Amino acid sequence: MDLFAGIGYFTVPIAARSGASRIYACEKNPDSFAFLLENLRLNRVEEKVVPLSGDCRTSAPRGVADRVIMGYVGGTEKFLPTAIAALKPAGGTVHFHEAYPQETKFRDARRALGRAACGEWKVRFLREREVKSFAPGIDHVVVDAQYRPLSRRPVARG
Repeated sequence: MDLFAGIGYFTVPIAARSGASRIYACEKNPDSFAFLLENLRLNRVEEKVVPLSGDCRTSAPRGVADRVIMGYVGGTEKFLPTAIAALKPAGGTVHFHEAYPQETKFRDARRALGRAACGEWKVRFLREREVKSFAPGIDHVVVDAQYRPLSRRPVARG
């Protein structure tokens, strides 16, 4: 699932080159959504992509994604509940982009991803990278986090 699909800059290559059978692509901006539809047609990947117009917080389906792409910078944290709700019940991976101060960039990203688990998911950080400088003292980073449900099995007491 691509929560901020834009014109399809992540969605189209994934649909064209990966083994994904279905990709949900959410886009709020009507002009970008129109270009997304055109790019899906031009790249002949319409059958793999479910384009969803509107705010991802209301348009994104729940419980369907192995991976959620959050390729947006500036307030991305507030969309983490939507990303996690989109994951399949067995869990999956969130590809999280955000801009943070250079000194604390990865710690801040891990903290946001951990808080979003709300004590209901185990979080494992798979990869973190600096994408580029965003502004003086601020870096655009990406962190991949794997979410798995916490075990609900009762603990044996002896």
